[in-house]
Amino acid sequence: MTTDHAAERQHSIFRPTAPALAWTAKLAAAEDAVAEAGARAEEDRDRFEAVGAIRQLAQQILDRRVSARTAEQYRAAFARMDRTRQAPEDIAASNRNSFGYYVAAMLFCVAERVMTGAAAADRAWASGDREGWLATVAAVRQLGRLLRRYADGAARARWTMPEDGETRRGKRGQLRGLPAGWHDTMLAAMAAGKYASAAAVSYLTGARPEELATGVEVRGAGDGLLEILIRGAKVRGDAGQPWRRLTLAAIGPAAEHLVAQLAAAPDGCLMVRVASSKAYSDAMRCVSRRMWPGKPTVTPYCYRHLVSADLKAAGLTEPDIAAALGHAASVTQGRYGTRNQSRARGRIRLVAVEAARAVAPARARQPTPSARRRFGPRRNA
Repeated sequence: MTTDHAAERQHSIFRPTAPALAWTAKLAAAEDAVAEAGARAEEDRDRFEAVGAIRQLAQQILDRRVSARTAEQYRAAFARMDRTRQAPEDIAASNRNSFGYYVAAMLFCVAERVMTGAAAADRAWASGDREGWLATVAAVRQLGRLLRRYADGAARARWTMPEDGETRRGKRGQLRGLPAGWHDTMLAAMAAGKYASAAAVSYLTGARPEELATGVEVRGAGDGLLEILIRGAKVRGDAGQPWRRLTLAAIGPAAEHLVAQLAAAPDGCLMVRVASSKAYSDAMRCVSRRMWPGKPTVTPYCYRHLVSADLKAAGLTEPDIAAALGHAASVTQGRYGTRNQSRARGRIRLVAVEAARAVAPARARQPTPSARRRFGPRRNA
């Protein structure tokens, strides 16, 4: 009996008591909590790094500056994709250039949303709203997957040539299918309205509607010449001409209209300005559709292509044409009207062009010695 009792007492020393069991359970729970907190902290670090990388990619996309007008066009294109539930390769399946445009629109708009979402995530974290932070981070990461799908050349592999070939509609294709003599007919139709002088400037110079909204100065230059000063649109960094001055022979109905207006202009300067570039373009489209239903629509940009075609048919060099159109690189003029699209008669006669910047040749992309070109007799001082 004594021996058994001693053995039982010795065994009871190693038997855990209730307080000891509770302490062990708390210790295990604490260890689990520390491990869980560590895992959660690791996951949070991964989330922070992912959002940081996506934010950096979005910022790189937004650093490619676009004009306010282009930004609005991108947002409208992205809204079309969102409304129709189509990706760029679906909505622009037949044309590579359109596909590229929709990709640019998607990248720009998704990048904007990434920056907004990342800022919201920062605010949620700072306020201690973990659930809100996790939801916003998840949304940003989903946007990031969309960016990586199309950024840095990844989009090229997502467009394939249609079986029946690519549908091409370049800028200069706007002149195809227009009625013969459309340029004179449109000028005459616009002459009775408030855009008569604007249409005359478009006819002679191919000025952009946005440039007419800024205001174009017309002066007499003597010897039957007109001098037209255009302050450029689409000027970003080294791209575009801040201003250009064209000297033209005052021949034809458009020039005659401006000469008549000049006679009543104060200080010998006629300022041609439209209140809205869109309203001016819409007015010309309306006239075109009324006169030629079922035909391609005439816009101010048709005159821009026509001026390019006239200058090419006249034998001007690429830098000369680029300067006249307001480009800083001669390669850009190649996208506009070709010599075989020029007017059969009544072509504009450009005597001289002066531009703010030297024009970079198409191949070497080096500035030409001077931005000033003369193609005829120098006007009187």
